[in-house]
Amino acid sequence: MCCVAACGGGAKGAASKANLVHPIPGHALSGMEGKDLVLLPIAYIRPGDKLGWVTAMKSPRDYLRESDSLMEESLKGHAYKVKWVFPEQLRRSAARSAGMIQGPDEISEQQLLPYFWKPSHPLYDPLAGQLRNIIAAQNARYVLAPVEIRFVSPLDASGEAPPPPGAPPLPPVQLAVLRLALLDAEGTFVLWAGDVTSDTARTADAATASLVTRLGDLLGQP
Repeated sequence: MCCVAACGGGAKGAASKANLVHPIPGHALSGMEGKDLVLLPIAYIRPGDKLGWVTAMKSPRDYLRESDSLMEESLKGHAYKVKWVFPEQLRRSAARSAGMIQGPDEISEQQLLPYFWKPSHPLYDPLAGQLRNIIAAQNARYVLAPVEIRFVSPLDASGEAPPPPGAPPLPPVQLAVLRLALLDAEGTFVLWAGDVTSDTARTADAATASLVTRLGDLLGQP
């Protein structure tokens, strides 16, 4: 698992655009009822949030594992019409394969990051081959990839201008934003990509709890 993903390219404008929220489509899992859908672990957490939540984490890796567990619990309770294959099942399958199956924490998902991904581009190696390896072992075709979690201010998420000099200070709150992509791993293309956002919160844990609840609500809709 690569826990931290830094914004590439170095351009301030590109980094700012990478904070904007692009909602996932309505009825995002329409047509997935009764189908096997592989859920990958969250691949990255973006550093450099304005309130320093990521820097303050003792272990970003442990935070991501805990977030995976919360996400699994939320999806089991809300999006129960889908036949999920969750990260722990993928890890057990990889451990039994003696290196024949790609471990889910070793997937190279950089091309799906908000500041790299382009809608018209197909999946390419190594990601395409890694996904084919996983779905062959699970007898599935579709993969839901939680690519990156980031913490941003409400202004950054909306693209609004910062307050003018002398304005009252903004409250110390941020949003948790999760970039998701639904992948056709057999056809090696992205069906959709977008973001799920939490309510504003004063801590990373509170933002994450809100985020996974919102995720279950959105993906559990018929």
